[in-house]
Amino acid sequence: MKQFMRAVLGLIGAALGAVLAHMLITSDLIGGLGKIERIMCYIVGAGIGFGLLFAMADRFAFFMRNFVESVTKQIREVSLSEVLFRTIGLIVGLIIASIISTPVLQLSISQVGNAIGVIIAVMIYAVMGLLGIRLEMMYHEDIMSVVQQLRNALTRSEADREKRAEIKKKKKFLAKTTELESDEEEFEPPIACPKILDTSVIIDGRIFEVMRAGFLEGTIVVSHYVLEELQHISDSSDPLRRERGRKGLDHIHEMQTHSAQEIIIDNREISKPKEVDSKLLVLTQQYDGRLVTNDFNLNKVATVQNIPVLNVNDLANALKPIVIPGEHMTVSVIKHGKEPAQGLGYLEDGTMIVVENGRDAIGQTVDTIVTSVLQTSAGKMIFTRIPE
Repeated sequence: MKQFMRAVLGLIGAALGAVLAHMLITSDLIGGLGKIERIMCYIVGAGIGFGLLFAMADRFAFFMRNFVESVTKQIREVSLSEVLFRTIGLIVGLIIASIISTPVLQLSISQVGNAIGVIIAVMIYAVMGLLGIRLEMMYHEDIMSVVQQLRNALTRSEADREKRAEIKKKKKFLAKTTELESDEEEFEPPIACPKILDTSVIIDGRIFEVMRAGFLEGTIVVSHYVLEELQHISDSSDPLRRERGRKGLDHIHEMQTHSAQEIIIDNREISKPKEVDSKLLVLTQQYDGRLVTNDFNLNKVATVQNIPVLNVNDLANALKPIVIPGEHMTVSVIKHGKEPAQGLGYLEDGTMIVVENGRDAIGQTVDTIVTSVLQTSAGKMIFTRIPE
């Protein structure tokens, strides 16, 4: 291969040397040469050109190899979608440049011709091509977001058509079985939107019990950014933090193994926001879904941005038993309270019960009467007393 490259470059050098010799012979610099002298000039020029490029073949091959490897490395660092959209931006820029440069190429100046027009046209092509690539780089995330929304819309419409067709089949089957005809409009059940899980709710684990009980519908989406964050937590030197990260990964594996719902591990890249929480907000908007979390601050930020949120803590508070003053309640008093005569007990869901005169009943199960209920940011507290 190396010898072939040398031969090809040598022939190119010989041709260039012969052309240069011809230009010297036909110019005014060298005149009065006979036929033999001209042939000798051609031979000398071709020989010099052949020798020069033949000697430079190794350096040229080394330069070309490094150049190709450098370009290949840079291309590998860019995703296929970016290459495709940048190519489209370049093509659009060149088309616009072609339209703009058409009247410029018609410029003609005496003794110069249209050389200036050609130079200006080349500059226009270069500027518009680079501008097309630059605009695609600036708005790549927005373009990908629009493409993803269109793809999601097409996917949802296809799923809607399949569900409607299934409903029609069931209706026809029921009509044939019961021999009844109905003119009522077809019932179209609502389509459940995707649910995007954040790191805190995966580590918490309660959401998987809700899924197992069948109270959470739709596709479950876990971003690869969440998986990376769980991996970092699992590699922590703090034993408690490491255990939390491994617990979250185990929850995801159990969900993929035993859950009947569709679980999607989303691998799309979101470059603009740096924090994982901000990336999850963008991902929720792209899926047109709901963010599932128990992070108070993330809940507030999502609410400000009008992003639907399902908070596990709100669900847990809503499922706590409702008691009213005057209702009787059986309480196991397990320890003393802050006040001298108080005793404390807990419900199965962790709700604290304060027994006003229950200090002497520690270790006993007593019948109490509810006096008041206090809802705090930490949860619900029920105040009771032992009847006289």
